[in-house]
Amino acid sequence: MAAIFLHQVTGYLALVGKYEFPRHHHRDRVVHQVLSLDVIAALRDRSGDANVQAPDLLMYAPDHSDWFCCEVKGPGDRLNQTQHARFAALAALTRKPVRMLKFRWAPGGARTRAAPTGLTVAAMRKKERAGG
Repeated sequence: MAAIFLHQVTGYLALVGKYEFPRHHHRDRVVHQVLSLDVIAALRDRSGDANVQAPDLLMYAPDHSDWFCCEVKGPGDRLNQTQHARFAALAALTRKPVRMLKFRWAPGGARTRAAPTGLTVAAMRKKERAGG
């Protein structure tokens, strides 16, 4: 759902889950077209405190000119300390923040549906350019 929402907002394509591993040829080809080798190495690093998976989504422009990572959290879910540290290190390396998309329960108490909340990607970029 998050990948579809972000595609609708940005027009970007998505690699979902475990894209950092070279098992799938299509995913690996895209990763190598979009990310630098040092970023790929950082995503694949499982030593020490780095034993946290990469953010849930790798969103990338169809022409591979831009990308961002996005962590998706459901209602009541949040980053743990290890994720926070790993994503901060990734942001420092790439100079791109790891974005967060949070879902909340839809109005009316329907606990079977969730809806995205928070800033749109465009608003996040505007905030980022402003230094926030």
